[in-house]
Order: sequence, then structure tokens, then C-alpha cells
Amino acid sequence: MDHSLLQPEIQFLTLLTFAAAIAVAVKYVRLPYTIALVIGGLFVGLTGIEPYRLTQDLILFIFLPPLLFEGAIHFELTDLRRNLRTIGTLAFPGLIVTAFLAGFLIQRVTELPMTVAILVGVMVTPTDPISVLALFKRLGVSKRLSMIVEGESVFNDGTGIVLYGVLLGIVTSGTFSLQSSLYLFLKVVIGGLLVGVLSGYLAFLLLKKLDDHVLEVLITILLAFGSFIISEHSFHVSGVMAVVAAGVVVGNQGTRFAMSPTTRIALMDFWEIAAFIINSLIFLMIGTQIHVTELIETGPAILMVFAIVILARAATCYSSVGLLNLAGERIPSRWVHIINWGGIHGSIPIALALGLPDMPRRDFILSLVFGVVFLSLTVQGLTVSPLIRLLRLAGRDEEEELYERSVASAVALRRAAEDLNRRRGEGRISHAIHERLSEELDVRLGQVQERISRLEENPAVQSLWEKKTRKSLLMLEKSTLMDLAMQGVISYESAGELIRRVDEALADEKFMIEEEEERTDDQ
Repeated sequence: MDHSLLQPEIQFLTLLTFAAAIAVAVKYVRLPYTIALVIGGLFVGLTGIEPYRLTQDLILFIFLPPLLFEGAIHFELTDLRRNLRTIGTLAFPGLIVTAFLAGFLIQRVTELPMTVAILVGVMVTPTDPISVLALFKRLGVSKRLSMIVEGESVFNDGTGIVLYGVLLGIVTSGTFSLQSSLYLFLKVVIGGLLVGVLSGYLAFLLLKKLDDHVLEVLITILLAFGSFIISEHSFHVSGVMAVVAAGVVVGNQGTRFAMSPTTRIALMDFWEIAAFIINSLIFLMIGTQIHVTELIETGPAILMVFAIVILARAATCYSSVGLLNLAGERIPSRWVHIINWGGIHGSIPIALALGLPDMPRRDFILSLVFGVVFLSLTVQGLTVSPLIRLLRLAGRDEEEELYERSVASAVALRRAAEDLNRRRGEGRISHAIHERLSEELDVRLGQVQERISRLEENPAVQSLWEKKTRKSLLMLEKSTLMDLAMQGVISYESAGELIRRVDEALADEKFMIEEEEERTDDQ
């Protein structure tokens, strides 16, 4: 066998292995996963291993569609409609103003031609707050704030890519027409949304006729990639907007009116795993593409451009939200700091920079973009959590957290008592040692149980944990049914029918738990 043929497979396996190792490591180290991946990628690059090289096509046509689709299917249409004015303002005029303001200032410090400097501003402006959204979920940040941050990111990716295409055409041709540029921008954005809505609706009609969770998940995969490719190559409109629109249609109409509970759970699980793997690969590969020596050589310019990007986004973000509040939007002032600082820059700037044609100072521009992305991921990524805590936006109730820790302590103490009894039964410890340690465990367990009883007097704590316990029991029931079917105790047909009923109950429980956890959204 020609072992050179295995090289791509070895590279892919190496990257996945590193990603898995980092995922395990961050469970014990308080470091955002995406930042750990970029740092891990730097290490991979230093080892001399030749990983896959990031290209614009790899990011835009392979990585981006599933990431956008996974985010879009979770958008509740009512929540999206409620926050559409805020998201739209930040993602469309907000990004354009930020890009042009950043470009104007970048030209002052780098002496690039104005059109090229604005192009750099466009490249570094789109946001990619993957690590921030994971942090929001862990800390219990308001669902509405998460929707605004994620919605802006999803839609400004499309704005940035379209604007990049318009600006790149101006840079390469040397001609500019405001009317034709504006027409092209609107055509590409609106055209992409129309293609996405149409393809999403066609997929919805097909899903209504099926009741096979494997086939239905496959259709959503084809929809994610197909809507992107058809939009870009057949209609020359925004593939990003098409995927987002298709995802919103399937995530709302499809999951509610065309899918069984089993299919809904399978769909969400699949796309969650797919997004995790793709994000792991893309941020690890970003790290492998960053050359420390080049960043050091371009260090002063990178620092200035990063400061400009931060300043431009802050100016646009605070002014936009201020105007929205004057118009009656009611966005809490503390949220604005997170919306601004949580706008971390990631994979899209890298993709746009890699797509630059041969042009004067191309290597310098690449170093600027890579440097800004690295600083954004590390500096902003590491400081968002302290800022959330400082602003007291962590939404989890203190009593709920204390109850959670108390329950965990009670389980651990009972397990310790069981192990102690086993040791005594095996003759590994004496009766006297067993008695002393048993008394200590009983005292500690009694204190914990007393605290649990006191906390359960809070109706909110009791209600939420009753729902979570019911969900755990349903998951155990489903797992048991699967085991019985695999062991041949019951037929797969009988197990499927019983599992369908459990899935219906699980879907109801998931909705009630989310409703309970988000009861303080607008406080």
C-alpha cells in the first residue's frame, strides 16, 4: 500500500485527537474551549506536524454551512421577531459603519490605500462568539441576551462576506459606483434570504411526508449544504443568508409540524455533535496557521489595528443600542457592555483574508488579520466571564446553585458510606475505624440533608429540580428500552413505539425546564 495515500487521513485523525484531548483538559482547567484549541493549534504547528491547511473554500463551503444551520434551527421565530430590530441594526448598518470607521482609522496607522484599509476593516469586523455563547449557557445568562449576540453574529457574517465581495471588486478593478455597489449588496442579501426561505419550505413539505428520523436528518444536511451552494453558484446571492433562512424555517415550522419527537431529538443531537466537531477543527486549525515569528514582527501594527477594531465596534454598538432604546427597544444598559465585548472575531475574518488575490502587501494584511483574531480570541475571550460576573448578569439563582451542590455532596457522601461498609465487610479496616469514619460521614450527611430540606422550601428550586429529576427518569427509561431491544427481550418495533412515547414526554419536559430556567430573562 502507498502510505502517502493515508497522509490526509492521518492528518485528520491527528487533529481530532488533539481536539478531543483539549476538550477533556478544559474540563479541569478554567479556560474557554475555543481559546484552548487555538493555543493547542499553536503547539501543533510548533511540533512540525503538517496539518490540513485552512483555505477560504474549506471554511466557507465545508465548515460554515453546518455551523450556520445549527445556530439557525435553534432560533425561536417569536424570539427572533421580538429582537429583529436590535439584531438587524447591529448586523447590517452597524457592521457597515464599524467596518468603514475601522478602515478609515487603519489607513491612518498603516498607510495602506484607503480602499484596501476599508477592505481590512470589513474582514476583521464580523463576529464569531462561539466561546461566549457556551459561557452564557454555563452561567445562565438571559436567553434574550444570548439571542441578540448569536443573532448578530449569524447575520453579520452574511453582511461581512457580501461587503467583502463588493469591496474586493472595487480594489481589483479600481472603479467605484455607489449606486451599483448598493444595488449589488441588496440583491445578494435579499436574494439569499429568498432562496433560503423557499428551499426551507420545500424541505418542510418533504419532511411532512416522512416519518424516518435518519432520513429526515439526512434531508437537513442536504438542505444546509445545498442552499449554500445553489445560492452562491446558481443565483450568485448570499449563501450565508440562504442557510440561515432555511435553518429558521426548518427549526420552527419543520420541528413543530413535520417531525415526530424522536426525529426532533435526533436532529438536535446530530447538529450539536456536528457543530462541536467542526468548531473544534476550525479553531485548532486557526492555531496551526498562526506563525508566532510573523506576529512578533508585525506586533506594533497588530496591536494598533486591534485597538482600532475594539474602538470602532464600541462606538457603533453603544450608539446603535442607545438609539434603539430611544425608539423604545428597552435593552438593559448592562447588556450593552456584553454585546460589545462579546463580539469576538474568529473564523470568518480568517476565511476572507485567505481569499485575497495576489496584491501589494498581501502578507502584511494576512498577518494583521491573523493577529487581530488571535488577540480577540485570547484577550476578549478570557475577560468576558469576569465582566459578566462583575455586571451580575449570571442568571442562575444562588439558592438553585447551592441546592445543586448540596445534592451532589449528599450523593458523594452516600457513595463514600457504601464504600466504607464494603471495606469493613471485606475485612480491610477494623471495626473501630469503621465506627469513627461512619460517625463523621453521618454528621456531614445530616448537615447536607438539613440544608437540602431548607432549600426545598423555595418553590422555584423545588419546581425546577422536580422537572430535572423527571427528565432524568425518562432518559433512564429510554435507555432501558434500548437495552431490552438489543438484548432481544422485546422487539425493535415494540421498543420503537415505547420510545416514541418517552420522547414525547421528554420534549414536553425540555420545554418546561427551559421555560423555568428563563423566567428572569428581562429582569
